[in-house]
Amino acid sequence: MKILYLFFMCAAIVTAQETDTPKLPQIFPVSPEAASLGKYGDLPVNLSTGKINYSVPLYTIKVKDFEWPIYLSYNYSGLMVEEDPGYTGLGWDLMATGRITRDIKGIPDEMDVGNNFKNNSVVPYLTGAYDNLPYEDYEDQRFLIYNQIAELNKDGQYDNYVISAGEVNGTFKINHDNEIVFLNHRNYIAEKDFVIDEKGIKYYFDEIELAEYNISLGYDSAPIEVPSSYLLTKIELPNNGGEILFEYEPFNYATDVHYKKVWSNTEVTGIENRFDITNTQTALYTRLLKKIVFPNGEVRFTITPHDESFTNRHGPDTKRSFSLDDISVYSGNNQILKYDFVYNNASKSKKLLKEIVKSKNSITEPFYTFDYNNESFSINHDYTTQDFWGYYNGKSASNLLLATREIDTVKTRYGALETITYPTGGSTVIGYEQNKVYNELGNTSVTCSYTHNANRIIRLNADEPFVQKNLDTTIDVGASQIVRIVITAAVKKGTTSNALGNEANISVTAKNASELCGQSVISNFSLSADAENCASYPSGVPCWDNLVLTKEITGFAEDGIIYISGSVMELANKEAYIECKIYYENIKTTYGNKNVGGIRVASTTDCDNLGNCYTKKYKYENPKFNRSSGVILGGNPKFEYSTYHQNEPNHSTGHRIYRSAKSKTPFTSYQGSPVLYERVVIEQNNGENGYTVNTYSKGNTNSNPGFPFLGSTNYDWEKGKLRTSWVYKEENGLYKPIRKTINKYSTFYPYGIGTNNTRKAYGMAVGRTTYRWTGMGRYEGEPNDYAEDYNTYYARDYKLVQTVVEDIMEQDTITTTIDYEYDEPYTQLIEKITTNSKGETLKQKVFYPYSVYGNGILVYQNRLAIPIQTMNYKVLPNNTEQLLSAQQTLYYNSGLPKTIRTLKGPYQATNNPYQDRIDYDKYDAEGNPIEVSISSGPPISYIWGYDKQYPVAKVENATYADVIGTGITESVYNNSGTTDSAMRTELNKIRTGLPTAMVTTYTYDPLVGVTSITDPKGYTIYYYYDGFNRLKEVKDAEGKLVTDYEYHYKNQ
Repeated sequence: MKILYLFFMCAAIVTAQETDTPKLPQIFPVSPEAASLGKYGDLPVNLSTGKINYSVPLYTIKVKDFEWPIYLSYNYSGLMVEEDPGYTGLGWDLMATGRITRDIKGIPDEMDVGNNFKNNSVVPYLTGAYDNLPYEDYEDQRFLIYNQIAELNKDGQYDNYVISAGEVNGTFKINHDNEIVFLNHRNYIAEKDFVIDEKGIKYYFDEIELAEYNISLGYDSAPIEVPSSYLLTKIELPNNGGEILFEYEPFNYATDVHYKKVWSNTEVTGIENRFDITNTQTALYTRLLKKIVFPNGEVRFTITPHDESFTNRHGPDTKRSFSLDDISVYSGNNQILKYDFVYNNASKSKKLLKEIVKSKNSITEPFYTFDYNNESFSINHDYTTQDFWGYYNGKSASNLLLATREIDTVKTRYGALETITYPTGGSTVIGYEQNKVYNELGNTSVTCSYTHNANRIIRLNADEPFVQKNLDTTIDVGASQIVRIVITAAVKKGTTSNALGNEANISVTAKNASELCGQSVISNFSLSADAENCASYPSGVPCWDNLVLTKEITGFAEDGIIYISGSVMELANKEAYIECKIYYENIKTTYGNKNVGGIRVASTTDCDNLGNCYTKKYKYENPKFNRSSGVILGGNPKFEYSTYHQNEPNHSTGHRIYRSAKSKTPFTSYQGSPVLYERVVIEQNNGENGYTVNTYSKGNTNSNPGFPFLGSTNYDWEKGKLRTSWVYKEENGLYKPIRKTINKYSTFYPYGIGTNNTRKAYGMAVGRTTYRWTGMGRYEGEPNDYAEDYNTYYARDYKLVQTVVEDIMEQDTITTTIDYEYDEPYTQLIEKITTNSKGETLKQKVFYPYSVYGNGILVYQNRLAIPIQTMNYKVLPNNTEQLLSAQQTLYYNSGLPKTIRTLKGPYQATNNPYQDRIDYDKYDAEGNPIEVSISSGPPISYIWGYDKQYPVAKVENATYADVIGTGITESVYNNSGTTDSAMRTELNKIRTGLPTAMVTTYTYDPLVGVTSITDPKGYTIYYYYDGFNRLKEVKDAEGKLVTDYEYHYKNQ
């Protein structure tokens, strides 16, 4: 059984408006209770994205008041072709460790350390240091900077670092002054290899994962090995409070990264025409989590590598993947708990987690089982089978640029979790539907999605011998269309003669052909079948008998006009024809709800083990207008850019177009989701239990600037915040609002913005747009031959500043308004103002270590989030504040609490001063309190055992020195291997040695629970646990059964 110890650190400050007398720290466990069978149903859904936000708790490491949970987290938006799932299968992530992940911008920052180019050149340029130079000097300086960055000789951007370790998270850059700039403001002290959070807890990231990085996209590029992640190795609690260690084992493998691009050209004279498809393998020198070590225990992980064999369109191939086989919890050499993970095929990279089995030694019991959509799917790692968003559509091609990128709403759902069966036998069934946005129908550069629901067929037959028939026609399928065109040229019942024979020729061109979403330009797309060239046809094909050639292309028709031309001719009694099939979207209205990438949750149905079910439906449209509330925040995707070339001495000129099959700018926007929904209706049991309407913030819309593709800042933390919530109940067939909540948020810049900012980072990208060849072996250049883009990155925070709640009654509405105020630059809550419907206002002020003199040690330890004083006021009608109560905590120089003081009413130094309530007189070396007193009352002492992890004795009316003076032996009571009987015998020395003291003693099974409690009268209650560490029996001192517990799971 898991026992939670509540320490004094948690109880130091209360937040009620009336402060009661502080109570002694709740150090000891209360009497154990029966274990919960586990909650089922009520599946959490992130409504702003429509994705499940579900977790399966496995084990929680506890070190004093610090908790480190280990669990599985499920987050799935559809089957991504090129996404490699983690150790636990599609959609699931093992949350057990932490890391700092680096996102390289430009070239790796460390390659600029010696030259300090950003500091000495980029930052001065962006801050105007060169503005007063003579024009020629300014242009020379600008050209030098542009050329160095564009040629990737120097770096103009700072890398991004993303922290993810339990509750510690954030994104930062290390700027030109070597300062940490958190883009989403945090009060952390951070470097690449450690972070100290605002509670003073230090996280070490000393294990490095390496990856190969291509320093250039040119032909002469060579990969270099650079750190890609820094893995969590230790958590260190302040004041010697203990530590948690993370151990890894190295493993090297390679993963496919498909950077697909085509180099082509239009309007070119003398410019080389290139078509280059690049497939790269990126080697990763990864680390596999092996164990987590903490006081009195450790968690062990078994992760197995697999080589998955498969056959794709290139032939036989293999791919390396990993599976988490089991997790075991140990106390010393004793296994406390084990979880085994069962997959449909553990060797597959896109495996599915089917079951979690819970066991201890040889005893097992059912835990969780899972079922998924179309579990037998196989995609054979063909990267071309993806829509624009990267989701599986099953349509293969020779390369991604020529692929059909249409959304397949059925295949996108493959592998989605559909049923969860809980240990109790209850279950949840999940329904999905495709993401949608309200947008212009047809294809647009905003959505890059399309649907083919109609087709046109044009066919020309040769029906008169030796007469050539011609085709010249135009088809209008409607503007802004991505169309799929299949052309056929056939010569059948031909002739064996190579001089005479049937002919079939066809060519297709789209008017105003242009690029959109990386699609091919449809221009002179042609095919010929000619019996005269019979010998050139594939071996074994009897062209004189039955030759049918087909070819297809998917491309953009800007105004929907398709030109088709061709000709056919046949001999007597022979056959030839040409055919063109055009697949397009039949648009009936201009705007409508349009499919975009990925899936969303449409419904959840919870059923208990008796078959009683409860359904929730999620509606992402405004029912009044039938419009999806989804918005795309990623900005318009960019698939191409062009450069201008001037080749001397022959004076040829032209543009080269660089086209990529994937957007050069981010295509998804919020937490990896293509869509954010601003309005969601949650309907409960078909409305029988009412419904709720929530609206969410969309924050800043990310812009996607074009070449040279600097990229935009992701402000995810400002998105998806609950703005309003209306709750309705059903009454006699009508729905009435019963509660309304309105939340308001504000953006804070803790270090200012613009010229007033004191901490920021810069970024600059440069690309060359014009090349002028001199004929002498080099390119000439000037600043205007380059395109630049830059950004200034400020620390910012997005905070809730007001909540208004209206409870709507039949005759009245009760309104509660809460206003929040924050300080700078910490953006921590300093005032909470609550006003009711009567206009009565209460105010609470909170003070932190940096705002009260004498708390330098806490500031030094970065324990900035600890509230050390609260003051509660009543705001009078004349707007003056009347102090009602206050509480403050004083600290030793070590940073440990010394005294908790309280105040009732207005402070007066003589008549109503602060009163000392609890004094922490002594601590041991691990920061455990060992002697405490209340308001100058008798001392209370504590003895800590089992390697100082558990309190084993509470002694009232005796000092710690008195207790130690009874002769108790530390090597006995502080040894985790001491038996319960020996522990009780040893602790009984305190009772006999201090007859006037009140002594309560405890024994434990470490990591399981308390096994006995002996009260001050010497009466002992015993607690027994089953094979899964759940309380089974409670017996009294005579061995008589007091309470018996039984646990029944499904099929039991």
